[in-house]
Amino acid sequence: MKKSTSNDNPSTITNLASLEVRVKTAIQIGDYNSAEKELKAVMQKIRAHSLEPDQQSIARLKILQGLLKVKQGHPTDAIAMLEQAFKELNLDDELCLEPARTMQSRLQSLPLEVPIMIEACLAQIEAFYLLGKNDEALKKIEAAKTLLDACSMTNRKLLEAELLYLQGSVLWRKGNLNQALQHLNVGLELARNFPKEKTVLAKILNRIGTVYQLMGDFDNALKYYKQSLGLWERLGNINDLAIQLNNIGTILFNQGDFEAALEYLTRSLRLYEQVGSPQHIAGCLNNIGIIIHIKGNLDQALQHYQKSLKLWKKSPNPVGLAELYKNMGYLYREMGKHDKAIKCLKKSLTLREEVGNPFLIAESLFYLIVVHLDLRHVDDCHQYFIRLEKLTNQNPNTTIEILFRVARALMLKHRPRAKYKWEAHSILEQVYSERITDFHVRVLVLLNICDLLIWQHELTEETEILEEIDEVISQLLQVARTQQSHLLLAQTYWLKAKVALIKGQVDDARMYLTQAQILAEELGLSWLASQISKDHDKLLSHESLIDILSQGDLTITEKMRLVGLKGFMGKLVRKELLETLGNGNKDKMSPVFLLIIHKNGILLHAKEFSQDVSKPFDLIGGFLGALDSFSRDAFSRSLDRIRLGEYTVVMLPLGSLLLALACKGSSFAALELLQQLGSRISSSSEVHQELLNAAENSKPISPRIQRKLDNIINDLFKRANG
Repeated sequence: MKKSTSNDNPSTITNLASLEVRVKTAIQIGDYNSAEKELKAVMQKIRAHSLEPDQQSIARLKILQGLLKVKQGHPTDAIAMLEQAFKELNLDDELCLEPARTMQSRLQSLPLEVPIMIEACLAQIEAFYLLGKNDEALKKIEAAKTLLDACSMTNRKLLEAELLYLQGSVLWRKGNLNQALQHLNVGLELARNFPKEKTVLAKILNRIGTVYQLMGDFDNALKYYKQSLGLWERLGNINDLAIQLNNIGTILFNQGDFEAALEYLTRSLRLYEQVGSPQHIAGCLNNIGIIIHIKGNLDQALQHYQKSLKLWKKSPNPVGLAELYKNMGYLYREMGKHDKAIKCLKKSLTLREEVGNPFLIAESLFYLIVVHLDLRHVDDCHQYFIRLEKLTNQNPNTTIEILFRVARALMLKHRPRAKYKWEAHSILEQVYSERITDFHVRVLVLLNICDLLIWQHELTEETEILEEIDEVISQLLQVARTQQSHLLLAQTYWLKAKVALIKGQVDDARMYLTQAQILAEELGLSWLASQISKDHDKLLSHESLIDILSQGDLTITEKMRLVGLKGFMGKLVRKELLETLGNGNKDKMSPVFLLIIHKNGILLHAKEFSQDVSKPFDLIGGFLGALDSFSRDAFSRSLDRIRLGEYTVVMLPLGSLLLALACKGSSFAALELLQQLGSRISSSSEVHQELLNAAENSKPISPRIQRKLDNIINDLFKRANG
């Protein structure tokens, strides 16, 4: 291979300077694909001409590649490239840590300009930061300061500001939020003195927002994020614009504005995909998954988490990967998959211990305690609790202390003696009166307070405790509505229905059960809707239950047992809502007859499923139509079920039509069939229009349409029984 000269086109200093401008400009606006193409083209020309670039050219090319790899989210590759560049220049860590005067004389003998060397140092620091190697990053910061002290540059103060930005970033990652804020504010004042150089200013504003977010000061965080967003929009950097949209999305999520949060996160995701940044795409998918998780769609949330996991594995980042494993762990807990939950949370803990952020370590320890308590693994709980206690003592931090106190209360609650349960209740009440920013922790505290109040009510039979339970349920409803968590809302309405029954409020109980089931169905949580429906069926089929509950000689314990409240909170706290979940059992339902009625009470079609059933379907249809009309007028909603003799009649409105199925057994299975029938009728314009015409003209539907309807109904019920 021949040595390159000034006449060799691909590797002259002039051409490299031009290349640097093009690559850095592309990086500055977030066009990483163009930057990569530029570098690949040069490398191909060098190979094509069998050139051996000189020391300076090799170093400059490696630095450019390193700068690009950092921005693309490949920090390990970036570090390798930059170390090769420094090796070419004989510039190692020992040199960088020499006194500035000695360093100054050494730099004068190097063939490369100091500015690009400092850029390389900054890129190294950012790469170590992304990998969670905080000590290495701080060491490189000191090296960069030495380089800066050894030279005189017009933009020296701006580079100092960028170093302060990186130092502040590393400090917040280590959990030193106040120190981080101090460094960032100094950097902010320096950066404001360079009105034409907005990039460093935008980065510092963003990081200050991050620190305030971790402090729980969401208003200040949003203020700084929006200032940073305005600068990135003017600078035209797609990648950093996407980062800012993502950050604003997380703040809106914390403030409970889920729709706006999803809008920002979706915009961010599209930009990340345009840039092709795997780490950022993974982080954004994780954030979207969190919102879907809290809203209650567990399967869809898991899909987002798994997509994120694939990307993190391709481009490892311990901080992001640890956060994802923590989220997946708690999701698996809610799905009842405790083994997977523990596995994920342990991975999260290991990665966070490598990074060294005490708050993040405490969070993983806390959730491991929660899952092991679900399983009654006392020894494991104690082991993690000791580690959490030690961490709390070593790191005075309000958030860590809250996690420790909640963990202590949960462990006390699981001890058999009453004095420990009373102490647990006192701790949880005190903690809830303070600021808890984490949704899952806040809900966990409220659920356990409610559980302990139910235990106290059973123990003392003091009626005023029911009012306290109602207050906690109201707080749960408020949290669920604020966070738009339909799953929590459905579960809380279910709980509220049981308490209403104990208080003898039967109509309220039915209303809450209906609301709970509708929410569960809207989420696609058929397992939850089925269990709520069974409670509703039980209430309808045991009218004597109301009389029994109203008897004055019943104890509180007996009432709790009758309404299914005794032991219910334990399942809800542990998210074990179904003993039958995953066992393959289907709800059994035996259809008796099906009616299609117009809202004016006209019977349009009747289908009998039993040979020995003969009913006045015209009269029943008129009665159901009138009942539904009354319910709509009086309560602004249709009835979903009633008891008719020995049968449960499930009803489903379909525009101006009403579908009614009388059955024995599970009303939820009946409702699922009615929903499928309604969908089939709506999708057949011929059948649907015939039914409407028959009602309008008060005439029967044609025999052909009757046969078609019977075929649809027979097919649906055959599939259901198959």
